[in-house]
Order: sequence, then C-alpha cells, then structure tokens
Amino acid sequence: MMQRCAPPQSIIATAGHINHGKSTLIKALTGTHPDRLPAEQERGMTIELGYAFALGSDDQDQGDLAFIDCPGHSRFIRQAIAGLGTVHGALLVVAANEGIAAQTREHLAVLCLLDVRWGRVVITKADTVDHQRLQDVSKEISDFVCGSPFAIDPPLVVSASSGQGIEHLRTELLRAATKDRQQHPPHRSAPLRLAIDRVFSIAGHGTVVTGTLLRGCIALGQSVCIGGEHRAQVRGLQVRGLSVESAEAGQRCAINISGIKRSAIQRGDWLTATPAPATSTCFDVRVAAVPPGIIHGRHYICHHGTNHVRARLSLYDCDSCQEGSAFAQLRLEQGLAAEVGDRIILRRASPSATVAGAHILAVDAPRHRRYHSSTRSWFADLHGSQLRRLLNHLESRWPQPGTPASCQRALGSETGLAQACAEAGATVIIRKNSTNTIFWSRNGWQRLAQVIREGCRHAQRQGHCWHPFDRLRHNLLNECPEEAFRDRLQALQNDGAILLQKRLCCDPSCIADLPQALMAAACRQLAVLTQAGLQPGYDHPRWSADPDPKAAQRAQSMAEERGWLIRLDDRRCLHRVHCEHALHTIARALREYGSIDIQWFKQHLGLTRRDAIPLAEWCDQHGITTRQGGQRVSGPQSDPQEALPPLLAPLPEI
Repeated sequence: MMQRCAPPQSIIATAGHINHGKSTLIKALTGTHPDRLPAEQERGMTIELGYAFALGSDDQDQGDLAFIDCPGHSRFIRQAIAGLGTVHGALLVVAANEGIAAQTREHLAVLCLLDVRWGRVVITKADTVDHQRLQDVSKEISDFVCGSPFAIDPPLVVSASSGQGIEHLRTELLRAATKDRQQHPPHRSAPLRLAIDRVFSIAGHGTVVTGTLLRGCIALGQSVCIGGEHRAQVRGLQVRGLSVESAEAGQRCAINISGIKRSAIQRGDWLTATPAPATSTCFDVRVAAVPPGIIHGRHYICHHGTNHVRARLSLYDCDSCQEGSAFAQLRLEQGLAAEVGDRIILRRASPSATVAGAHILAVDAPRHRRYHSSTRSWFADLHGSQLRRLLNHLESRWPQPGTPASCQRALGSETGLAQACAEAGATVIIRKNSTNTIFWSRNGWQRLAQVIREGCRHAQRQGHCWHPFDRLRHNLLNECPEEAFRDRLQALQNDGAILLQKRLCCDPSCIADLPQALMAAACRQLAVLTQAGLQPGYDHPRWSADPDPKAAQRAQSMAEERGWLIRLDDRRCLHRVHCEHALHTIARALREYGSIDIQWFKQHLGLTRRDAIPLAEWCDQHGITTRQGGQRVSGPQSDPQEALPPLLAPLPEI
C-alpha cells in the first residue's frame, strides 16, 4: 500500500580502512548486509557503495537512519568520496586489532574537508583484543581525531559478531541524528536537487535512479531534468523500500523515471527541477590544503557530489600551499552544476592522494591577475555581504545581464538573492518585462549606455547620423542578448540621450557638420525641392542635372538623415517645410470633414494623381490616416509632427 510520505531520515556514511568491519557493523545495526555484488560477497570486500536502513521509534519521532557503506580500499577512493559527499553524519570505523591505518587517515581528511556536520568514532572487533589494547587504541584515536567533529564524543566500542555495544551505538546514532535535524531543518521549499549515485533498470518498470535528496521535494508525476539536458517524468517513488507519493529533502530515494534510457544517465548526474540549472567550468574557491599540498598550475581530480572531473588549479597569492588555506580558481575540463557554498575534494592523480578541499565562492568566475590588489579585493568582497557578492557576479558577467537563475547560483539560494535586492537600493538595476527579469549593476548599466553612445558617435563622425543598432551590438557588445540591448536602447531614448527610428539609433548631441562640398550639393538639392513644392519629381533626373551627380546623391542621403528631406517612396522625396505644411492641412481637413479621398488631395493640395497617391500612402504608413475603401479617416497618430523624422540639424539657409 502506498504511503503519502516516509519518516524523516539522517544519512550516515561508514568510513575507514579495508577489513575494519564497516559492512559487518551496518548488518548488525540494520539486519541488512550492504554488499550486494557477487564479487563483493566472494572476496569479502566492499567495491561499490552499499545501502541499508534502520528504523527509528515512531513514538519518540526519531526518524530513520540511512547508511551508506563506503569502500575502504585505496583503489576505490573515488566511490568512497561519492558516498561521503552527500551525507549528514559519518562513522569513522577503526578495528581494535589494527588501529589507525592509511585509509583511516585519508577518509578522516575527506570528511573534515567536506565539513560533515557530525560524526562518531566506532572501535570494532572489540572481542578480538584484550582490555589494555582497547584502552591504547582508544587513546591513539582520541589524539588522532583531535580538532575534528569526531573528537566531541568519546569513541564507542562494539563487536558486531558478539553484539557488544550495538544497541548503545544505535541509541547514540538516533540521538545525534535527531539533534542534527533540529539544528539543520531540511530545505523543503528550495528548488529540487538530488545527487545520483546509482542507476539501473528493472524489467517491466524501466530506469531507476537512487540518491540523496539534498533539498526540495519530489512527487509522483513531476517533470524533472537529469544531467542538465534530459527531461523525464517521475512514475514511481520509494523511500527505504516503501512506495510513497512524495519525498522531501534529507531522504534517500529510489525514483522510477520514464522518458529517458538507462544509458543516458550515470553516477554524478544531478536530478533537478525543470528548467535545468546551468553548468560552469570556472569557479573561484577557498582551498584548504592538507599534506602533501597543492601547486599552482597543476591538474587535479575534482570530486563534487557523486561526480568527478579533471581541473587546473590557479593560486593567486602563492606558488604552492602545503597546509592551510588560500584563494584559488578551478578551471574544469567539463562543466559542473555546482553552486556557491558547495564543497569539492581535490585529489592528485599520481601518486594518488587527497591534497585539498575547496569551498566554492563564485561560479562563472572571470580570470584574475596573480599577486594583484584587484584580485585580493575581489576575493575579500566574496566574503562580504550578499549585496557585494551580487555586484561582483553582475560585474563579472558584463556585458551579459544577470538572470534570476545565475544570481541565485552566485549567492547560493533564492533567499540570498532576495536579501541582496533588499539591500541594493540604486546599486542594482532590475529590469522586468512580460517574459523575464534581468539584473544589472549600476556601473554595468551606465557602462552599457556609454558604449552605445560612443558607438553612435563613432558612426556619426563618418558623416552618417543613423546607425543600425544590430550592427552596433555585433561590433561592440556581441555577448549582450538582443532583448537586453534593445531594453537599454529604449531606456536611453526615454531619457532623451538617443533617438530610435525603426532599427536605427542616433545620438542627437553629436551630429557632424557636412563637408563643404557635400553641403553645397545639399543646398542645391534643397533649392530645387523648395521650388518643386509637393511635386518634386523623381530623384535620378534631379541628380543628373546637378554639376556633381555623385555628390548630389550622397548629399541627399545626408539631408534625409538630418530630417531636411522626407522620403515618400523609393523614387522621390519632399522638402521638410512643404511636407509639414501638407500634413497640417490634411489634419485640419480630417477634423473638419471626417474623411478625405484622392480627389481632395488633388484639389486642395494642387497635386496630380501621380503625386497625390504617394503622399496619401505615406500618410497611411505613418498613422496619420487610415484607408477605408476609397476614403481615408484619421489614423492613430493624432499629431502630424510626431510622424516626421526628427530634425537633427537646423535647415540650411538657401
């Protein structure tokens, strides 16, 4: 029978050296042996991650314990880190007859670098040694874990074969898990995020993935995204073997999904809500090095969640770090869907060793200069307020604006973005339209305007007044999205800084004077069109009659850009003064008669049909009139002056 939801869980990993009794301990606590593979059972050695559950007491509202059994052999350290990366607490298992071993040390280093919230040391195989040996091992371990979360409570001594201390250990784990849940309540309302650690197929059901639900909730029928690109739907959901309708943050889930093949999923993928979060290949981090340490420019294996990828490390204030912390940047060979606040383990490939942990401070980070004050200021600001981090993120993305998703990734949560916006005031520009919201820093917003105006002025220095803004964006701000670029243009027009006309833009404060030869040719064209009135004739005969036909053609184009001439169609244009007079006459007639026709144009403006029809069609195109059969009535443009292109320079005296 399907339940609505399962009790809360605490995810606990077992860490320690090979053959120290981790799997046997889990069987004693849960009744389930975590080694499921035939090779593991034959060799008596954990190779892959194993899973088992212990039920808590419903009366005491303790919740359940979910165990992840990590391999203890050095060859399987990648699997171990994948298991340790998504847990709430951990058991550091040490065999009484062997004491601290190589993987005990490495697993403890990994747990501390991952900042696991709580842990206990468990001494196993107590029945194989005498009392003195137990005391010696306990003292050795207490000194070894000093300064780590495992030093808070004394080691627990157990024997899985005889049952010694097992019930006491179970009680202590339930108590610690309950306390941890109270101090760190699950993020149920946050966006869904699950780290996949296992994927398989079941005949008749299809693909199944398992993992720890780090935040959010998941329910039957929900659409999800896997690996950032594959869409799927939840068709079945289990928690500790029970079919449920929904699961919440902090629980281990088995999810039966449809719409995706088993071969398209692998350990390390993230299961998220749709749309999928963006991946990044560049992270600013604070590294905590452990011996043998890290070296600038070297490549390391980055373990994040249940995934691992190769990356190059750049240190900014030192050439190497043997122990302690330093600021650095990781440039990955493949993208990771990591977020601010996530933890990464760095391992050296050869000889194999864990060398550092990294705390992500910024995603999609820009390149920095080594040993430079600006780099130190950048990293100092990353430790500052949420607003400072948001501004750093927006500055690093310029000329691309920030999106809600990118800003949330930079700040680590939706709450962090809301807090930064509340503090922002005028330092962050938020632009909203019907489809999306974008963010600019005030400096980035002003710099975008400066680049646009400089581009317009550069084009205008060549003699042209209007410049195609698509070409302007392509030449100067190709990375800026077209919608955001147009939004900035519209804001500049609203402020009166630029003018927009169709797909052209112009800075009216920087109109260049025409060269003397072109000005003379323009004046000749204006003189002819002044005499022609509303019957200008075609352009080409007029240019041919000019002493310099090429100059006349270019001068007319310049005059049109400045608003001295009004283009009626592709073959003729009017002097601005005559056009203004005609438009006011037409507007007055429309107010008086309600409608006019071509005959009215001929009678009241003294035009032939050849000149009346282009003028009437121009009025239709610019909204002064609307054609209804053979009549024309008032159009949406009530002010004829608004239909004319702007006058960018005074009309020359002729």
